[in-house]
Amino acid sequence: MTFESDVDRIIADRQHGSSWLVAEMIRACRSLRGDPQATGRLRDAFGRFRAIDRSMAVVHHFLDALEPTLGGDFFGALQAYEHYWSRVPERVVQTLTDQLDTGPVRLLTHSHSQVVIDALVGLLESGVDLSVWQTESHPGGEGRAALKELRRHGIEAELVPDRPADHDLADVTALVLGMDQYTAEMFVNKVGSAGLVATLLALGKPVYVLGDPRKRVCRLRHSDALFEAVPWQPGVMLVTGEGMASADPGVAAGSADGDR
Repeated sequence: MTFESDVDRIIADRQHGSSWLVAEMIRACRSLRGDPQATGRLRDAFGRFRAIDRSMAVVHHFLDALEPTLGGDFFGALQAYEHYWSRVPERVVQTLTDQLDTGPVRLLTHSHSQVVIDALVGLLESGVDLSVWQTESHPGGEGRAALKELRRHGIEAELVPDRPADHDLADVTALVLGMDQYTAEMFVNKVGSAGLVATLLALGKPVYVLGDPRKRVCRLRHSDALFEAVPWQPGVMLVTGEGMASADPGVAAGSADGDR
């Protein structure tokens, strides 16, 4: 596959979150090391990557950070960027592990978040007796792809409707969501997230929203067809890899600002 074909594939992807897209961008860009035409090809690719929905905050953080280095030490900057942000999943896992018993633990998740999948794999590897309910995640149905990846990592996982029955959810330990962006007041995730949050909170179950500080924005921008904004509220915890913040907007803001 050529670099340009890789760029086409990344831009066309509708099954993964922004963290996965950036990992693929890094891999594709790295393939041009040593290419005498690398700067021109990268400039073209970065211009095309800008067409990706602004709700994918990590994608645009990556573009903003690396684009100024084109024509300079781009590959050195790329390596430094990857090294710094690669530790986020490990820190998220540690924070989440501290909140959960060793098991049995049943977690409900929605949509297809690489941060969430990495965290669930980390929980399993840390010794948590883990099972996962993965929603179908319509529109798009990317829950099936997430289910396949969870099972590939050895996680006991089951596909469930986007609105499971309340009596079934009584057996769920917690809801674990990813996010595409967040402010001090709200976070954005796949349509259907708000209903799941409300249902789990009504049952007295905690909600953990996983991400990293690159997803903190001043103003939410997202497609209403696929995404929705969910307010921070008591029982909803922000986990960014630098610890856990309560749903109090001031606390969430302070935690995120400290991470940037």
